[in-house]
Amino acid sequence: MGNTPSSGKAGRTAEGDEDRETQNKGHSQGTKYGNNLEVYLDPEEGYHKEVSRGDVLGIWKGETVFIIGGGPSLIGFDYSPIHNRKVIGVNNAYRLGDWVDICWFGDLKWLHWHQKELRSSYKGIIAHCNTRSDLRRKKWMVPFHRGKPLGIDINQKSVAWNRCSGLSAINLAYHMGASTVFLLGFDMKHDNKQKNWHKDHKEDQSLKLADRRYAHFLVAPQIIWKDAQRLGLNIINGNPDSAIEQFPKMTLTEFLDNESESNADTSIF
Repeated sequence: MGNTPSSGKAGRTAEGDEDRETQNKGHSQGTKYGNNLEVYLDPEEGYHKEVSRGDVLGIWKGETVFIIGGGPSLIGFDYSPIHNRKVIGVNNAYRLGDWVDICWFGDLKWLHWHQKELRSSYKGIIAHCNTRSDLRRKKWMVPFHRGKPLGIDINQKSVAWNRCSGLSAINLAYHMGASTVFLLGFDMKHDNKQKNWHKDHKEDQSLKLADRRYAHFLVAPQIIWKDAQRLGLNIINGNPDSAIEQFPKMTLTEFLDNESESNADTSIF
């Protein structure tokens, strides 16, 4: 893998996740593992190797980490520019391909839906912040406790739940050493047709109920932003039309162009 992330957990609040994502199957045959990461799938057994927090804490120090959420703004999205970057995929985003370094989840129901596929075909690291104590004993996943309810928890054993898996993944990226977090698919709203970039959730909900859930989730970003500023973590929202207003907004193309210009300027000296 060319990248890798981390995570945690917090006292259970609203049921489930905003980011229940699932889509394109498509694990590519080749892998890009590196940067202190191995291929964590044991091909002979069909089970993941044992992993621990030590496999993820601080391994992306100073890096930009891309987090893929579940919003419908990612329908038809071109991910190729980040295939060789550090990537955390929330929930179903692990299905996008082997270039997704870490699969992050917090919802037990989601794990029940995906456990077999995760263990048989996903080659990255699986990390979570579910509250079930028996899950924390499973050696093939990296567990984090749910610590403070909102914001960014600096305790390396915990993450702030932030009311959904997607927003808690920011805390995981922080523990992995990220200096910048770039959010993709963090819409926090539907497009009047779909709530996600996929249609694979086994349990659907009305758009009206989804609106209430989004309002619940949107309490967290203002606390996350305050903590991020204090901790020196840069967070960028990759959807200019996102309902999250606290984080600066910029498209992926704009961000990568700015990054290239910055690198070019640095290389001059």
